[in-house]
Amino acid sequence: MKQITLAIIGSNVNAVIFANRARELNIRTICFGWNSCYDAKHVVDVFYITDDFDRDYVINNCIVENVQGVLCATESALYDTACIASRLGLVCNSVEVAKNVTNKFYVRNNTNDLQFIKNPKYFIICDDDNFDIDQIKKYPVIIKPVCSTAKKGITVVYSNDEVEAALDYARSSVTNNDGTLIEEFLADGDEYSVESLSFNGKHHVIQITNKISSGPPHCIELEHHQGNVLNGNMYSKVVSAINELLTKLGITFGPCHTEIKIIGDGIYLIELNARMGGGGISYPLTELSTGYPYISAIILSSLNIFLNPVDSDGRKRFAGIYYVVKQNEYLKNILDNCDREEWFFKKELDNAPLVEVKTNYERKNWFMYLSDHKIMF
Repeated sequence: MKQITLAIIGSNVNAVIFANRARELNIRTICFGWNSCYDAKHVVDVFYITDDFDRDYVINNCIVENVQGVLCATESALYDTACIASRLGLVCNSVEVAKNVTNKFYVRNNTNDLQFIKNPKYFIICDDDNFDIDQIKKYPVIIKPVCSTAKKGITVVYSNDEVEAALDYARSSVTNNDGTLIEEFLADGDEYSVESLSFNGKHHVIQITNKISSGPPHCIELEHHQGNVLNGNMYSKVVSAINELLTKLGITFGPCHTEIKIIGDGIYLIELNARMGGGGISYPLTELSTGYPYISAIILSSLNIFLNPVDSDGRKRFAGIYYVVKQNEYLKNILDNCDREEWFFKKELDNAPLVEVKTNYERKNWFMYLSDHKIMF
């Protein structure tokens, strides 16, 4: 039997996760990296460098390598991945959907009429000429790039005096300036993310994560907790909301990481990402807490094979991660000594002094737990 070959577009940490799991599944991997991000170079079977991301170069090599599935490792390559899969006749979200869902303004504009999920008030600034500060009717607001990830470029502001600096920060945080969103800041409620997997247009909620942030001005994610984080009624409502949202946006294949806020009985959309969640959420936390091999399922879905969550081993445990930065430096002693604890799973320790971070990319110190109950400090 001929070995299956999977193409991974992008060579970041997600590509490493996919490549390692593919090897366990006896799936051969080729990977395309650019911009000097070559993390997966030594874990895939074949590695190609395409510095300017030449789509034809990728497609031609996929044909030579007899690729049967294409997987996106980085959100910036979502559109290119869909174009490549479409040209090769492989399963993926449509090219149009892949192009649109990375644009937060498009997502907001196309989800204003849903039954189970709401949008905060918002508007877009495309350039300074169309912006009048009087458009901001009420503070606080959150200012962020239309296209970005990992809390990059976001600031919560409380007055007119803070707006200009927040706009400059948002614009300077992205290479392609598709505009800036100004949104009502939802100060109340609790934040969650939902990991899902879509296959042939049917959506499956895999896990829900309770997220604790640093709060304004930059709302950096400091804790992720999985387990029994929602009661039965609200869990069912979130499942309905995710199904409605993904269907409306035309998602048909692959993972999604949807960030929401629950205020009372209301569910509000923070943002949607048509990729697996980072920061340890999709891997390893979701697999640890559910027993469902989520990474394997993502890989197989790109090969047009569905791994039903109902068929997983049904383990239900609590798993989580604490990021330790200047904002929560009281956890430093726990980070140093947590490997002695019964709940300890894994940690990463950078010996440099703790610093105050402004994006999720800057978090270097963390520890994970796995337990039969939620671990709180």
